[in-house]
Amino acid sequence: MQSRARKTPRNLQPPILLEKLDQLGNRFQMIEVRKVLIGNLNTERTHIPSDNTMVVTKDLMQFVTSNCYGVRTLVFQNCIVDEDSLKFMASEEFTIKNRLKEVVLDNIRYDDDESVKNFSNLITHETRCLSFNQCSISFMESVVLEKLRSLNHRVDLVNIGFDENESDPKREIFIEEFKQYSKLVIPMGRVTVEKKTRDEREHPGSWQSIFGPSSAPPN
Repeated sequence: MQSRARKTPRNLQPPILLEKLDQLGNRFQMIEVRKVLIGNLNTERTHIPSDNTMVVTKDLMQFVTSNCYGVRTLVFQNCIVDEDSLKFMASEEFTIKNRLKEVVLDNIRYDDDESVKNFSNLITHETRCLSFNQCSISFMESVVLEKLRSLNHRVDLVNIGFDENESDPKREIFIEEFKQYSKLVIPMGRVTVEKKTRDEREHPGSWQSIFGPSSAPPN
């Protein structure tokens, strides 16, 4: 998958990747796909984007939209979702959003505070389950709760994984507020934010994440 260098960001996937995906689409009935997971399997969970962190781009989301008509669950995991792909997902071209029953955001990063608001467009009246891991209360309030309020929509289930910077009282108050818009809210426990690595010290603050600025406790 395409990596994004911090100083020379790319906003397209490598042609060979899209060719391979097209070949898969022609060979298999991708209309039968119900779950799409996009991202990296990052077992270390350092919360800091490395040089091989996948970048979700507009052309990749266009492929998913054009080929995976039957998708019901969309998962973004350990990846950067760039501004253009978020704008595409907010547009009328992203037709699968009205069929999504479940949305999962796990350790997601984005380009800027303005573009992150477009995550809310993944939530519609069809949404039944939401899962957020390594997220901040500010993200949940400004993006998720605001969208549910505007839709006047109540989902069946919300899974929430808070980062360690959120205090217990804040978490409890927020969960109670979220219960107005979900039949069941399950906190997934605290997420431990690891200390800064050499990589972040050399490349500070390049990306932001849904659990807050890309920082860790001081050494």
